[in-house]
Amino acid sequence: MTPSDSSRLVLLWVIFWIGASTPAQPPRDTLPPAKLMGESATLARRLADLIVRESQAQWPDIIEEYQRIIEENGDDLVPLDARDPRQCLPAWRLCHARLAALPAAARRLYRDRVDEQAKQWLNQGIERRDSASLRRVVERAFGSRSTERALDLLGDMAFERGDFDEAERWWRMLVAPCTPDGLTYPDPEGDGGVVRAKALLCRFYRGERELALSEFKAFRAKHAKAEGLLCGKRGNLGETLQALADQADEVAPTAVTSANTFGGDARRNGILAAAPPLGRLEATWRVALSGSEAREPGKAVGPARAALSLAYHPVIVGDLVVLADARSVTTYDLVTGAMRGRCDLLEDLKMDGPVPDTNRPSPPEARQTVSVADGKIYVRLGARPLIDPRAIPAKPENADAVEARGESIVACLDLAADGKGKLPCRWQVRARAADEPAFFEGSPVVRDGLVFVARTRCVDPTVFTSIDCFDAETGATHWRKDVCEAREQREGKPRFRHHLLTLAGPRIVYCTHSGAIVALEAATGKRAWAARYPRREASSAEGQSSPRDLAPCVYAKGRLLVAPSDADRLFCIDAETGRTLWESRPLEVIHLLGVARDKLIVTTATAPRGIRALDVATGRDLRDWLQPNDGAGDMPTLGRGLLAGDEVFWPTVHGLRVLNQSDGQPSERRLLPGDNAIKGNLAMGGGCLIVATSRELLGFVPEERRSSPRGVGRR
Repeated sequence: MTPSDSSRLVLLWVIFWIGASTPAQPPRDTLPPAKLMGESATLARRLADLIVRESQAQWPDIIEEYQRIIEENGDDLVPLDARDPRQCLPAWRLCHARLAALPAAARRLYRDRVDEQAKQWLNQGIERRDSASLRRVVERAFGSRSTERALDLLGDMAFERGDFDEAERWWRMLVAPCTPDGLTYPDPEGDGGVVRAKALLCRFYRGERELALSEFKAFRAKHAKAEGLLCGKRGNLGETLQALADQADEVAPTAVTSANTFGGDARRNGILAAAPPLGRLEATWRVALSGSEAREPGKAVGPARAALSLAYHPVIVGDLVVLADARSVTTYDLVTGAMRGRCDLLEDLKMDGPVPDTNRPSPPEARQTVSVADGKIYVRLGARPLIDPRAIPAKPENADAVEARGESIVACLDLAADGKGKLPCRWQVRARAADEPAFFEGSPVVRDGLVFVARTRCVDPTVFTSIDCFDAETGATHWRKDVCEAREQREGKPRFRHHLLTLAGPRIVYCTHSGAIVALEAATGKRAWAARYPRREASSAEGQSSPRDLAPCVYAKGRLLVAPSDADRLFCIDAETGRTLWESRPLEVIHLLGVARDKLIVTTATAPRGIRALDVATGRDLRDWLQPNDGAGDMPTLGRGLLAGDEVFWPTVHGLRVLNQSDGQPSERRLLPGDNAIKGNLAMGGGCLIVATSRELLGFVPEERRSSPRGVGRR
């Protein structure tokens, strides 16, 4: 960005602020009711005033004020555009972007102020191998001379631990083009070719081969003779990068062998490396589930009602199937279905107060998930409905209200059972603090020894949500950050659908389903960005409920794909800045199955009900990728499917369908009979298929697994 471009950007922002005595409403919809915690209108006015003062070149005073905001209010959120507050960024980021755009003479004044302290932080980071000290350089003194070295080191450290998203993020700050919502170091002294090569290598190691090859061609054209040190090898950068890229193709983690949480992994986009041979379509074992729905003989149940009752989402780890209900966690032998371990909320965890009655059918929209990492199970147990217990009469009239008087916990259990068939509990944390009514929003996600979960405090009809971070080994609190305040859509009534988190590179993301999406830095809990989206028109939403099933954000290739239950379309959000890249046409999503082959694959209730794909770069409907594709048919989804190998496994009211990811056509390798009875939430792993219906857990185990010695075929 040239100085003249920067001046035009500043002038445009000033015009937006001066010309808007009251903020204009976003087009098409009114602002959503969700209130972003930490958003500051006062701070926004201070920043606008500073931009005006820049034209007067009062550099010492201006620099001092920017630095004061960074130190005292840096974590507060400020809209990037005053006329359309859908994208909010932390004040420290906006201040540093302005400081980086100052004339060279003004930047020298700024560096005279911060360079000495920044150098001390940098030295601490180098000596102790301490990322917190290096982050402090970036967040508190971005324009200092020490920042270039800090960014490079942060990238190196992230790359070494295999976090290629975070590594690329730090390196891109040294070489990326300057944008209004981006943060780019203004005048690096180092070799940009080496940093660009490092950032490009991240794409190869993430398995983004086509995109990486396109960028590699441009890199070699621009840096054909560039020499430097790359990953411990000195020489021509293009040749070194080519050799490393060839190696990356062999080790890139492009897929997983089994899902360890809802959606496959913490990105909610875990694509299985390969699918098992299905063989015959008869279950080799069956286990009755708690809360099996009683059904009157001969009474038909419609697909919508049947889908609402699918509460259980199992995962497969090694030779174990892990399943939770509101009261307990159970592990089963993958091959035989025999119970291997169990932990009960009342018997083993000694929960006092009302405990969920799992003998009755699960309430509609209730969903039970688990996460497994490093030989431990992380699960949310306890009261299913989210409602302020103080709003419940002294003598509740129904079981849901009684249960709401209870509470919820997050527990860490050993995956391996003890000699008595119990799953030992390492720690548990209760959502309630003192007399404050609170509930955890579903099971947590786990990353790098940290556990993340959303926690909602209820003061009817308003809810306050925080993101809580715990130590994965001890349960000790690392940080807690309030993210939003919202009014529940159904005042006075319980909500059963929980809101799961998503890991997006170095960030943790929460969709409020009340008009906003919030991202925090996973390591520190600091606010990264917030994004508002247009909700359903009030007139069209009255008397209607969303067909959305459990559908947390999906993260893929720097993008977040979001299907909020209070919106009638999909949104694609830039995971670094919170900028909306596109929104789809009206589309009633049921499940987000994931991103494969540059396609977002979703099941929908939009006519014709079925499955379809969108171009992940543009949001455009791929009209040839649609089932049913006869223009008149209808095939409702009945359960959550998954992506495996190059296929899509899709449970429908007519049984399981297997499609090609490339074109959406039935897979010729798996021509299944049209009347197969596989309907429910799917899990795959260890060469087997597991299906959770509303009444049973079914195991489909190939003959070679059943006949082989224990451990053979294990994945």
